[in-house]
Amino acid sequence: MGAVTIFVHRGSVRGNSMRLSATERRHPRPSEAKALALNIIMGLIGTVFLPALCAQSDESNPAMNRAVTVNSGTISGNQLRTGVLEFKGIPYAAAPVGKLRWKPPQPATPWENVRSAQKFGPPCPQPEDSSSPLFDSDTASEDCLYLNIWTPAKNASDKLPVMVWIHGGGFISDTASQDFYSGEKLALKGVVFVNFNYRIGPLGFMAHPLLSKESGNNVSGNYGLLDQIAALEWVKENIASFGGDPNRVTLFGESAGGRSVAHLLVSPLAEGLFHGAIMESSSTYRPIQHIREEWYGRPAMEKVGESIAKKLGSDQKEDPIADMRSKSVEELFDVAKPRLPGMSVASQDDDDGFPFEPIADGWVVPDDPADLFDQHKAQKVPVIVGSNADEGTLFLRKAFFMTTNRARASIDAAYPKYGDKIASAYKLEADDTDPKQVLNLLSGDMNCAAPMRSIARNMVASGNKVWLYYFSYVRNDFLGKRLGAWHGSEIRFVMNSLDNGKSKVEPRDRVMAETISSYWTNFAKSGNPNGQGLPVWPSFTVASGDYLELNETVSAKTHLRKDTIDLVAEIEMERRRNRREQ
Repeated sequence: MGAVTIFVHRGSVRGNSMRLSATERRHPRPSEAKALALNIIMGLIGTVFLPALCAQSDESNPAMNRAVTVNSGTISGNQLRTGVLEFKGIPYAAAPVGKLRWKPPQPATPWENVRSAQKFGPPCPQPEDSSSPLFDSDTASEDCLYLNIWTPAKNASDKLPVMVWIHGGGFISDTASQDFYSGEKLALKGVVFVNFNYRIGPLGFMAHPLLSKESGNNVSGNYGLLDQIAALEWVKENIASFGGDPNRVTLFGESAGGRSVAHLLVSPLAEGLFHGAIMESSSTYRPIQHIREEWYGRPAMEKVGESIAKKLGSDQKEDPIADMRSKSVEELFDVAKPRLPGMSVASQDDDDGFPFEPIADGWVVPDDPADLFDQHKAQKVPVIVGSNADEGTLFLRKAFFMTTNRARASIDAAYPKYGDKIASAYKLEADDTDPKQVLNLLSGDMNCAAPMRSIARNMVASGNKVWLYYFSYVRNDFLGKRLGAWHGSEIRFVMNSLDNGKSKVEPRDRVMAETISSYWTNFAKSGNPNGQGLPVWPSFTVASGDYLELNETVSAKTHLRKDTIDLVAEIEMERRRNRREQ
């Protein structure tokens, strides 16, 4: 395994003047920012140059040794045994620390020497009880805006399709350096794979009237989405240096990552930055908070920011925002207590903490994304959407003793006025019904299956090609036996990264991983997931409700759980009509 050096010219990017002006408006170059350390800022990036390797490089191979013009510097990556080139910890934006906390991402600060790109950048700060097993408060840092690239290109001129992955985690946890997010196996299928960190929790989605006032756009709160847009802009400007085609970018993600993809589909700031989209288990049609209005019974996000400022004591200072920026991450998290929003529409007491996620701000996200999809205002690109059979089990794993009465009480609390309809549709009171399974299916339908079908219907109505899937494959391991086809269980198969995990990999697992990863990479290459040797996946239509069930037997079917999903879609539509009254 040898290191590979790519030379990057330092300086501003020049190219399409319209794109450049949009980028500069969104990300003006700041003055030097004073860094704030979280605990220990990891020295992950070295400055070791490899002269012997460069001397032996083939000058005729531009992917191995070629000067390219971007806005950062020279990086040194690593060649894996498979021949894939791996680059980790590439800064795509300046460290959002000090005065840059709660600012749109700024261009990465250029560096002078060769920068090692052989270690991941640190994860973004997140709660101590984060669901990410790689989270470590000693390594997390606000300086976390790094991306990673795996490329099989032999020449910089190869123009391979590009797949950009957005991680999940409910917008409060997770990191791109998870072992199952490795892009090596997808790269071996002929694509350039990119993933990245973005700001999450209160650092990524804090809104406040004074932050809005200073912004120049009179908005605040969607910094995490702006990070994602900045990463896509970096890809557009630089991915050709890694053998990728900036005009063939597929954006994909799971859970909060899938929801991010949906938000970017309706964001004017992301227009033209990707050309295909995959949304796995996205909850796009769920209630969304707004910047200044109380909708769905949830407080305006600027009000949440004011509440946090008050708890920090910053509201009494001469400059409340400067005081909030001076607080340590620990102080901020102790007060904000970032949490998942849960099933309920109603807001919870401030003492329970706050959900932090994208909001409708009129700029990054112009309106309720569900409304924008219904109005056919999403980008015109082909899409894959889908969900898993057991989306709810991961969140119900502690509910060992669920009775029918407790399940009904949970339904009534989460969905007032609809308890009788839901109990009837899901046959909650039938003698042979498992109440825990009812909540599993209801949660999955509400948060994933129904939203995915709604997006499919609206994208088709807009003239887009759509493919709908249903992942029901269950591994013969501990989690599979306990949770079934749980929320996120498809990721290792999509990435074909089974060997990076601890579970025993069976031949049947490898068949599924080969199948689904081929569908995904075929889609990135041609805008259609079908290909030689794969079962035919018919495109979705409203009339037929075509979808592909991904199980040991992969087969095309129609109208996934139509009765219950129709009910859920009806409830969601009614709640949206009455959102100001709740």
